[in-house]
Amino acid sequence: MKPLSEKKGRENKKNRVEWDPQSVREDRSYGFFWYDWLWRLVRPFIILITSAIILIGGIAFAYNKVYENYLMPIDVNDNNPVAFFIESGSSLTTVARKLEEEGFVRNRSVIKYLMDFQGLGSKIKAGEYTLSHSMTLSDIIGILTTGEGKAPTRMITVIPGWKIETIAKSFAEQGIISSEQEFLDACRTGEIYNDYYYV
Repeated sequence: MKPLSEKKGRENKKNRVEWDPQSVREDRSYGFFWYDWLWRLVRPFIILITSAIILIGGIAFAYNKVYENYLMPIDVNDNNPVAFFIESGSSLTTVARKLEEEGFVRNRSVIKYLMDFQGLGSKIKAGEYTLSHSMTLSDIIGILTTGEGKAPTRMITVIPGWKIETIAKSFAEQGIISSEQEFLDACRTGEIYNDYYYV
């Protein structure tokens, strides 16, 4: 008498259906797999749309992070006017650092590179400007480059009878000028000296 396992093996072999690629394709043309042709047609569009959603989502996420950390105003609800002073001879780096220290921008390097890229670094004028913590970078750049700020002024007393050399010495001692000789040269030529007008 043959073992039971061997007998079951022969029965399974008899009941087994042999499949080949052609028979699989024919079988899928009907029944549960009738939509196979539709899936082949729709699948590229689904992949394209899914990829576009992922890409757009990634770009939007990155932009929001950059905007929040570097470009967003310090406080969009704070519209109180604040005086901002730019001293004569201040470089773009100095102005950008001061803007960050006084809480007008989130990052000094960003505004510096933006102004350099737009060629506006040399258009900043000394003076007093009115800014607020709700201003965007473009608003701040626009104000600082229009040159509409109040020019820095200082009361100077010149005693009648002073020679020009005495005036130059007095100005140098008060810290108004950095070089007596440059001031004397400017007086002789009538040119602007260090953003100051002498009349």
